[in-house]
Amino acid sequence: MLSLDNYEQLRFYTAVGSYLDKKHGVDAFVELDLGGGDLVRATLDMTQNPNKQDYKADVVFQWPNEGLDRKDPSDRVAWQDKVSEVSKELTDVLTTEARVAGKTIRSLNEEEIKESYEIAEARKHSHKWRAGLPIRKNRNLHSQQYHEHEA
Repeated sequence: MLSLDNYEQLRFYTAVGSYLDKKHGVDAFVELDLGGGDLVRATLDMTQNPNKQDYKADVVFQWPNEGLDRKDPSDRVAWQDKVSEVSKELTDVLTTEARVAGKTIRSLNEEEIKESYEIAEARKHSHKWRAGLPIRKNRNLHSQQYHEHEA
């Protein structure tokens, strides 16, 4: 959905069982490298509770208690639908975060990805970089920030 030529600029990280999961309710996050060391992130929370109201991740999605097996013909369509749903929400968040940052999402070549990664890593070790993920108080904060940015 991001229409990238090289998906090495999109990175997925699991947080299951980590401090991020236990303290902030984030099961995973993705980073999209925009080039020049600039990244946008989206956090995910998978739940089996259909009534869950208290969440901090950008994308919250329900997973069936009994699970889904993408190889099982009877679950295949539900699996594909869930992946499409989550992918669309992630794309929306990443696109909005890029706009708020004044950046556009574009395909990077391998050299740009390598250079951008090195810049981002160097920033992590500098005193200017804030450690950790920006945890939102609610999942709609990214769109509120975008609308405030537009105003």
